[in-house]
Order: sequence, then structure tokens, then C-alpha cells
Amino acid sequence: EGMSFASEDSYSSTKKIDAFPLTYEAVITLPKDLSGRGGVIFGIYGSGNPNFNFEISENGKPRLYLQDADGAYVSVYPNVDVRTGEPVHIAITIENFDSEAQTGDVKCYINGELKTTDTAAALRAAFPVAGVRLGGDHREKNEQYFKGSITYAAAYADARTAEEIKADYASFGEYKSDMIFCYDLSSGETGKDIADLSGNGYDLEYQYVGFLESKEAVEDYAYSMAVVGDTQKISGFNQANFDKIYDYILDNVTEKNIQFVIGLGDITEYDTTAEWEYDMAQIKRMDDVVPYSLVRGNHDGVTNSHFDTYVSYDGEKKAFAGAYEEGSELNTYHTFSVGDIKYMVMCLDYGPSDEVLEWAGEIIAAHPDHNVIVTTHAYLFRDGTTLDSGDLVPPSNYGPTYNNGDQIWDKLIKKYENIVLVLSGHDPSREIVVTKTEGDNGNTVTQMLIDPQGVDAEYSDEGGCGLVAMFYFSEDGKTVQVEYYSTIQEKYYMYTNQFTFELDVVSASYCFLTK
Repeated sequence: EGMSFASEDSYSSTKKIDAFPLTYEAVITLPKDLSGRGGVIFGIYGSGNPNFNFEISENGKPRLYLQDADGAYVSVYPNVDVRTGEPVHIAITIENFDSEAQTGDVKCYINGELKTTDTAAALRAAFPVAGVRLGGDHREKNEQYFKGSITYAAAYADARTAEEIKADYASFGEYKSDMIFCYDLSSGETGKDIADLSGNGYDLEYQYVGFLESKEAVEDYAYSMAVVGDTQKISGFNQANFDKIYDYILDNVTEKNIQFVIGLGDITEYDTTAEWEYDMAQIKRMDDVVPYSLVRGNHDGVTNSHFDTYVSYDGEKKAFAGAYEEGSELNTYHTFSVGDIKYMVMCLDYGPSDEVLEWAGEIIAAHPDHNVIVTTHAYLFRDGTTLDSGDLVPPSNYGPTYNNGDQIWDKLIKKYENIVLVLSGHDPSREIVVTKTEGDNGNTVTQMLIDPQGVDAEYSDEGGCGLVAMFYFSEDGKTVQVEYYSTIQEKYYMYTNQFTFELDVVSASYCFLTK
């Protein structure tokens, strides 16, 4: 009977699709009385460009959507309606594809029979950049989830012939050559991981995407830190709720023993005076209450920024230790201790220059007994790799002096044994992304992407989310429990964002560091 879906369901492969599908195939069932769009069968729309979606548009019409950096190609079949209430086999193929000329013959088959051919111009070659999602795509809230059931879904690297499509209709669910991925959903079981039967490793992981109705509070910890990712959407569209983020932090400084608050940039959406005045008035409520740090994001203005005008640590003297340039807060470092554990928070500007990275290295090397948390706006990409020139708005777009995430790793992070954690924002992600990489000295560096701007945008009509990542540390600083909490909706967000990780900390007595 196939598997059904809901907007809160996410079935996604962690592995990127490494081929441009030329055949899109599925067995689906849609209700006869369905109004509106049928939804996405599988696709990667919303993950950046290029992308593709295989979906059912208005009135039961199959649709293929392909997009690259220069535009989109859309093929819709107006004379086909798959809202039958019965299983329907759909296949869309791209024959005679010419990537340079952007031409090809796009054909739609229903139940093994050719229904229509579109001799396409401006046919985009959507070589994928993300893992495939089944029954939806990468857009937040997954509003175009599939509104019926899917029994079988597959993609091929070649264009299946008419004879092969007819054979597929007769024997769907069997492995065939040139498959990119293949999923058999005939059991109808939901809420579980799904194996890729092609053997290519595009297994689907299940996640519940939404707010949790209940969750047990973290209790076994010694102290905590709060991390605030990109607040730009709250600032730009729901600024009246900006204060709720800092209400929550200030209300919990004592109860949760918050030792430090880390900001990850893009404080504002438009870098306007009105945004800065209101936002910083809320942030500076923490002065003389709990130490905090801020970094500049690209939305805070890369040139002629208001950052240095409004950001000042004059009222926050508990941890501020120094800056790269006197009179500027763009690159700073902060030190504090919790029991026997010494910490340094090294704050780097958006795309820090070579000179800044050299300065940061000298400061870090001079504090070998400090556990260093490096914070910068753009460092990690949503796929868990360091952000490079091909990713979303890399710093290098602004010029050769701006270092991307991969360069920051090579020039700074991997060199120092006491760098234990790197935190960044910039790339929208509903999930907290975690990567662990071994440095040059055999140490393990935990790196995280924490950027809730996409979630805030999708819940804009409800006032946004105002997510705060709470890090709860064990007494020795090695075990950290994470909670991701919406200070506006007053609920925790996604099961996968509530987790525990280990830090490769240095002891207070450690005194030797290689470079």
C-alpha cells in the first residue's frame, strides 16, 4: 500500500547524490479528491543550487523541476492526472541530453505507456549538491510533503528506454543497472530509516522535524554555556520578539549556572541603525551579569559596518582579555575559569585575514593550558565540511584577503592542540551540524554549525523561534549535553538537536604546545 508522509517527517540521505538523474521513477497513490499540489516524491530543492525535484503539481500533474545557478527548467504534463485513488507508475526520462546546448527530450510515462514528450530548450543540468529527500525536500517546515503514499521510488543515471519503462512497470522494486538509488516502501512502515536497494549507499535517515511536545530536562551537569546563532530573521521581521532570547538567558543565569554566552554573527538582517540600537539594547542587558562574546556576520555589514559603532565590551569586564586592533571589537578573545578548567573564547571576524589568523595563533599558543573555543560566522557548511569557495556566500566573494572555512582550518585550527571546539553560523540549517576532525597534534577538534535563521523565517508568521543552544558541561568539561530551545515558541526543536558529545579537553597542568 505504500508509505504515507507528514510535514514533520524527514527521510534524507546523508550522502550527497553524485550523479545527475536522467530517469525519475515512482509508484504512488493519490486520493481522487485531492486539491492543490500533490507534493514532492523525492528531491533536493531548498538545499542550494543546483537542485532537482520530482513531484506532483496542481490537479495531479507530474512535474520535473531542474535548477542551476542560471535559472530553472520546469516540465509539467497538463494532460495527465494521477489522482486516481489507485497505485500509478510514473517515469520521467531525459533522452538525448546535451549539457552544453541545454537540450533534450523529456518524456513522461504512466503505467508503462508514453503519454507526452517535451523537446526541451534551456534544460538545466542539476548536478546535485545535497542528499536526496523522500516525500519532501529541503525547505523548512516541509510544506510540500507528499500528500498520498509512495510504494516505490528510484532514480537512474541513464534515460530508460520505452521497453525498460514497461518492464519497470511490470516488476518495480527490483534492482537494475545504472540505478542511482532505489527504495521499496511497500511495507508501509513509517518513522524508520530506509535502505537504498541499489547498493550505492544513499540510505535514508528518518528525523522528526518539529517542536517536541515534551522532553526531560538535563539535570546531571556542573555548569553551562549558551550559544546564539544567526538572529537576523528575528531582527529583520520579528524584532519585537528579539528580547525573548535574552529574557531566557538572563532568567536562567543562576539556575543553569551559565558561565558564558556566545554569539555567532548576523545579529542584524539589514545592518540598519534601528536594528543595531534595539538588538544591542537587549544584548547589553547581560552586562555585569554574565560574560558574552559577539562576532560580525556578512549581514552585519562587511564594509562600512555598524558593528564597531554599537558593539562594546565596556560594561562586560568579567572575561574580555584583548583585541587584535585597539578600538575595534571585530577580533577579540575572552578568558575565564570554571573550577580547574580554563577557557578561552577566540572571536574572529567574518572571513578573518591571514594577519588576524596569525595573531590568533600567537594568543592561543601563549595560553596552552586554556581550552580554546573558536567562534566565527562562516566556517562549517551544512554537509559537515569546512566552507569553501563553492558554498553559500563564502567570505572569499568579498576579496582574496577573506579566508573561508577550509583556509581557517589549514592556517589556524588544525595547528593548535588546545583548540577543542569551533562554532559558526551563516549557513541555514534546521539541524545542529557536528563534525569531528583530527588536528596535526593528534587531538580531536569538534566543529559545529548552529544557524536557526531558516527556522526563524519559516515560523515568521508565528513570531519566529529565537532558538538558543544550551551546552551543559560535566565537572571535568569533557562531556557536554546539548538542548536546542525556542525561546519564543517555548518548546525544544527536533529530537536530533538534543544530544551529547565529548570534548578533547586539555588539563590545567598542560604546558607544552606545538605549532
